[in-house]
Amino acid sequence: MADTHNHVTHIAIKVMDLERAIAYYRDVFGYEVINNVWHDGHYSCHLRGAGINLTLLKYDSEESPEALLAGAGAAIHHIGI
Repeated sequence: MADTHNHVTHIAIKVMDLERAIAYYRDVFGYEVINNVWHDGHYSCHLRGAGINLTLLKYDSEESPEALLAGAGAAIHHIGI
């Protein structure tokens, strides 16, 4: 039996240029910036809109263990269901 309550609620994207990514999602898709915080070697910018919460992640170092989870460069970091 299919569960109709399962759906994507959150997408985290590792970005190389945080300000440019914020402007893109805000200006093109109408996302609203909720907060922008630094924690443990990376900035997290949380946005809300279009039925899905979005987090943009910018790491101080591409070599940090958490940054390496998504691979090199910009990429989807994780998806929440």
